[in-house]
Amino acid sequence: MKKYNNTDSKYDIVVIIGCILIVIFLITTVNSCPASDWNNGICPNCEVRYELRGYSQGLSAYACPECGKEVRKY
Repeated sequence: MKKYNNTDSKYDIVVIIGCILIVIFLITTVNSCPASDWNNGICPNCEVRYELRGYSQGLSAYACPECGKEVRKY
């Protein structure tokens, strides 16, 4: 039987923290449109509110009714 020592528990904590950091990194970087494109839901070109065009697997597609610019958000 393998003895569980303090070094193993430190390694486990490092692995868990590393996984949490990777998940946070992926959530923040994978968001499909930058804040400047989203602009609180208003097209930066036309200053018209985006309209929801579709939703699939957690991804929402919005488009400007004036210029047709599309943005996608989780």
